[in-house]
Amino acid sequence: MRQTVAIVALAAAVGLPGCTRFLCIACDGYLGATGLVYEWLDAPIGANSLAFVDTATLTNHRVTPLVGAEITLEPWTPANQSPAGDATFARRHTFTDQHGHFHVGGTVRPGNYKATLSVRASGFQSIQHLFDHDYQSNHIVRVLLVREK
Repeated sequence: MRQTVAIVALAAAVGLPGCTRFLCIACDGYLGATGLVYEWLDAPIGANSLAFVDTATLTNHRVTPLVGAEITLEPWTPANQSPAGDATFARRHTFTDQHGHFHVGGTVRPGNYKATLSVRASGFQSIQHLFDHDYQSNHIVRVLLVREK
C-alpha cells in the first residue's frame, strides 16, 4: 500500500509542473502595445494630444519622435481600477527609445474589456486613452503629444 501511495505521489509531483503550465495558458490573457510617440510640431493653437489605438493615424502632420515619454498600460479604466494589490501587478510601464518607439505588455485576465493607455512626457500635455481590448492582442499605437504652453 505504501509503495502505491509513493508511486502516485511521485507521478503527481512529476506531472504537476506540466499540468500547471497547461492550465495557466487556458486562464491567462495578454495585454500589450507596440507603437510610437511623437511631438506634434504643427499642432493648431488649443489642440490636445491625441492617441490612436488599432486605427489609422493622421499622416498630414509634421511630427518628430519623442524620446523618454512614459507609457503606462492598464487592464481597466480609471473608474474600474482594481484594488491596490492587484493594480500594481497588472500595470505595465516603459519609456520610448531614441526613435520614439516602445513595447509594453504582460499577463492579464483574459476576455474583452476596456483598457487604459497613458502617455506623459515633461513639457507636454499628457494623455489618457481608453480602448477596447480583445483577448490576447498586441495593440498598435501612435501618439501625438502637444507641448504645454
